[in-house]
Amino acid sequence: MRYLHLEGDYTADAPLKLPSLFVFRLTGTLTEDANLVARPRWDAMVMMDNVEYSAVDGGTYDATVSSAMQAISIKNGHRCSIRNVRANGNYEATIGVYGGSRNEITNCDIGGSAGAPSGDRGIWTISSSRVYITNNHVHDKLGGVKGKPFGIDVDAGTSLSVVYNNLVEDCNYKGIFVEESASDNVIVGNTVKRCNEGIALYSLIEGPVIGNSIVGNTILNNTKSGISAGGDKNNNGTINFSAENSFVGNAGANNGRGMFVSNYNNPFGFDDYWVSNTDDDYTGVTDSEGMWHLPNQGNGGVVSMFDPGVAPAAAVTEGPTGSPTGSPTGPPTKSPAGTSCDCTDFSSGKTCGEACGGTCSWSGRDKACS
Repeated sequence: MRYLHLEGDYTADAPLKLPSLFVFRLTGTLTEDANLVARPRWDAMVMMDNVEYSAVDGGTYDATVSSAMQAISIKNGHRCSIRNVRANGNYEATIGVYGGSRNEITNCDIGGSAGAPSGDRGIWTISSSRVYITNNHVHDKLGGVKGKPFGIDVDAGTSLSVVYNNLVEDCNYKGIFVEESASDNVIVGNTVKRCNEGIALYSLIEGPVIGNSIVGNTILNNTKSGISAGGDKNNNGTINFSAENSFVGNAGANNGRGMFVSNYNNPFGFDDYWVSNTDDDYTGVTDSEGMWHLPNQGNGGVVSMFDPGVAPAAAVTEGPTGSPTGSPTGPPTKSPAGTSCDCTDFSSGKTCGEACGGTCSWSGRDKACS
């Protein structure tokens, strides 16, 4: 393993490409040159391109001057790491991972500031597997070159990856976005607040978003949906939908359109599981703003299990340091077998399957006990 440790302030007029088995450590700043023109999508001030076992550790990276490339990227790399950096950028993503496997982004501070938000994605993964995005603070993203101010974007072809224990706040679009054929990823233990939407799963072009697990996240004070899932079933002749995803034990408060909205724009989804989620905004009924809608409405499919949960015993709020406080309660108990249930009326706080205590079958838009 080789090391390069730089101290001081530097200007990037071309990408610094690290070789394999190489650690770059910076004590100071690296700033994008003002005269740069837009470079290929995955170029960055520091990049790991087709390398293994390399890392960027520490330093401040500012790619907002000419907005011509990312701050740091991993392209077709394996077992590479980006850690302990302060990074900001406007060009498609601040930190990007394209291709490769077993790469990580951890303990990083990514984004603008309250008075000066930066553009486009904070972290972006595409066509990658086993990406580990942990313990990062992603914040203050607004507009940008491509107009994609997501906090963390788990994009097309990303699979078997983990987004864990990140704080995502003040992003002008989706806090965490799982989209376009991303599959078998785990989004767990994150806090998302003051974004346009909290956590969203959606497919428009590339195929189904399938088999992802959204577990134990805290979603607070987002302008629109707390959590949403769906897709466009007819776009470009492909079948795009949300399917076989699990939403378990998430807790929300003060989200503009309720916490769980499983029919999205032109909805199409089926076999998603929504279990033991809680929201202090829950009213027990669907409403005109989209709260608790199911994808059996409009163009939809079938939700295999839907337990809307109940409001937390202690409301989930932002504590003095911005961390979540309070604990969600568990799911409601089942009613005796033989009880009828109308799927469009959740005033009982139970799903149809729970109310029946047995097997349900569809009858129009409603389920009845078999």
